[in-house]
Amino acid sequence: MSFWQQISQNQGAAIFEQEQTFSYAQLCQAAMQRAEGLGTTRQLVLLLADNSLDTLTTYLACLVAKHPVILLSSSLSDDVVHQLIVTYQPNWLFRPHHAPVQLTAKQHHFADELAVMLTTSGSTGNAKLVRLSETNLAANANSICQYLGMKPDDRALTALPFAYSYGLSVINSHLLCGASITMTNDGPLERGFWQLLKTQPITQLTGVPYSYQIYEQLRLRRQKWPHLRIMTQAGGRMPPERVLDYARWCADEQIAFYVMYGQTEATARMTYLPPELALQHPDSIGVPIPQGEMLILDEQGNSLSDGVGELCYQGPNVMLGYASQLSDLALPANESCLRTGDLGYRNAQGLLFVTGRLKRQIKLAGTRWQLDAFEQQCKQHGWDVVCCGDDQKLRVACLCADHTESLIAHLREVHQLHPSLFQVIVVEAIPRTHAGKIDYPALNAQFGIA
Repeated sequence: MSFWQQISQNQGAAIFEQEQTFSYAQLCQAAMQRAEGLGTTRQLVLLLADNSLDTLTTYLACLVAKHPVILLSSSLSDDVVHQLIVTYQPNWLFRPHHAPVQLTAKQHHFADELAVMLTTSGSTGNAKLVRLSETNLAANANSICQYLGMKPDDRALTALPFAYSYGLSVINSHLLCGASITMTNDGPLERGFWQLLKTQPITQLTGVPYSYQIYEQLRLRRQKWPHLRIMTQAGGRMPPERVLDYARWCADEQIAFYVMYGQTEATARMTYLPPELALQHPDSIGVPIPQGEMLILDEQGNSLSDGVGELCYQGPNVMLGYASQLSDLALPANESCLRTGDLGYRNAQGLLFVTGRLKRQIKLAGTRWQLDAFEQQCKQHGWDVVCCGDDQKLRVACLCADHTESLIAHLREVHQLHPSLFQVIVVEAIPRTHAGKIDYPALNAQFGIA
């Protein structure tokens, strides 16, 4: 049974938006009507998505009629959108609450299983896309429903962008199990977000590490949320001390708190940390999701039984492959084992841990530096920094001017780095993408690197 067929069999309320309620029957009818307007020949759709029923209807219309859809955030610049249009020549452009625009009648060739394309994290400035099938979507949503123990009476609040794989996985999993979604474009820095959280029976709240920073600033843990049953965190490493804070609070409030690990290339989720283990292992990414397997590979690609290596994921949610040009959309699946680019290990209890990224390594004067590990060392000294760089220079962005002198002294005296091998600047804020992740290209620009 296809992802769409499973959704279309659900009953009851599906979407809550601006004090209106839409049933599954109404949602599916609206999607089928919109699909009729696209015709029966497969078309390429570019959907500029926001967290609205209008966006959801178009997304489902593409699934039901087998039209491959490129999902982009509606907040992206016109230049980025134009670049994708030039590269992929979509037949249709959909914007929220606007009439669709037919861009071309040209017929394209697609892989039979191609359904959705998403941008990779941090790649919104180029044309590289992740190609996903409907099987990928259904497999990942099914796994999420299973390990979270989701039920039809669950309800999520759209706390993350629709076109972000994590945000999309929340929508897909709720639709798959017949649960409901409260849709809003208000984020956790806006009053409307908290008003909905207080007045509607929201059972699941999601967030990336930056979201949890905001939750802390606005004192989420000092309030009572009687309907909240599940909290999830993904989209990057959250400091273990904050994981521990939420694990303790959620245990007291009888809320299941899940730390999760994933990538867009795996349709969002690859591992999860069972809530009962978060108190003992707040730095772990947990165990593979149902139907998934995690291997640890050495530099030659051999599987390791112990020690640190590259994490490699296998499962039915692994993407078809990447696309960088229009002709790539016709390619069949070419990925089976997803090389994550993350370094990690498995402990004696079978729990997985991430130690850093392969691409977050540089080599200075013959010495290898793991930038994630160095950031953690700085944090232990009380320095709030974010690092980037290459084999020529370490670049450190510091959020507090008072820390630069001691940081520079540390680099010179402890690490024996010559001043020509590092650069320290002070920034007012760390640039972030629309999904709340660190925007490394924008950070590099602050160092004068194109």
